Amino acid sequence: MLARTDELHEWLSGPATKKIMEREYEVYGHAEFGNISRISIAHLYNL
Repeated sequence: MLARTDELHEWLSGPATKKIMEREYEVYGHAEFGNISRISIAHLYNL
C-alpha cells in the first residue's frame, strides 16, 4: 500500500504520505490502510 500510494502521489514527504494513509482509513473507510496508517513517519522512511 505504501509503494502504490507513494507512486500515485509522486513521492510526497513522509508526513504528507502518512496523512493520506490516515485519511484513506479513517475518512474513507478503506480497511487495507488500517495497519499502515498507524505506523510512525520515521518507520515510513525505513520502509
